Amino acid sequence: MRSVFLFVLSVCACLSVLAQAEVGVKAGFTLNNLHTSGAPATTSFSNYNARFSAGVSVEMKASENFYVQPELNYLSLRTKETVGNQEWKYSYITLPVLLKYRFSNSGCNVFAGPQLGFLSSAKTKVNNTDKDIRDLFNNTDVSGVIGVDYKFKNGFFVDVRYQSSFIDLLKQEYVSKLETRTRLFNASVGFILNQRK
Repeated sequence: MRSVFLFVLSVCACLSVLAQAEVGVKAGFTLNNLHTSGAPATTSFSNYNARFSAGVSVEMKASENFYVQPELNYLSLRTKETVGNQEWKYSYITLPVLLKYRFSNSGCNVFAGPQLGFLSSAKTKVNNTDKDIRDLFNNTDVSGVIGVDYKFKNGFFVDVRYQSSFIDLLKQEYVSKLETRTRLFNASVGFILNQRK
């Protein structure tokens, strides 16, 4: 009985928070680059590559100008391994938690925060057939995110951000002593479903 009560209380608390929060949906594109260091001269990857993104955010007011915004995003990325001339397409489910500052009497916000990512797929083509290469990748990614967004009075918003990984994208078994970090720019447009008045 006690556990049921605690569960109901938790659900009510979450609904209460969400009732005071703004929920937004967005879609956009990414430009990602796989930065390497400590690698042999024979190992390299292509420069910035364009793909797409989508997500949902929940903005909660912490004080007059500060907000906390957790998100759930899908990022589709790609790179080309230049030695083998193989294009890699891989994707993540990401969970950033952003601290936002809103300039007074403005729709402009700046934000920063950590992000946890989970690898959802990784493939390349061999003889025109998709080959799973998830065993080359680490399953999780930890990144830092900084950016700016602007909210219009009609509920639409634009979001531009930069993300840089703190840990290796690829396992050491791929190339010994190779360090790989994902760096990307992301631009999105979105809409607030329940904009505060």
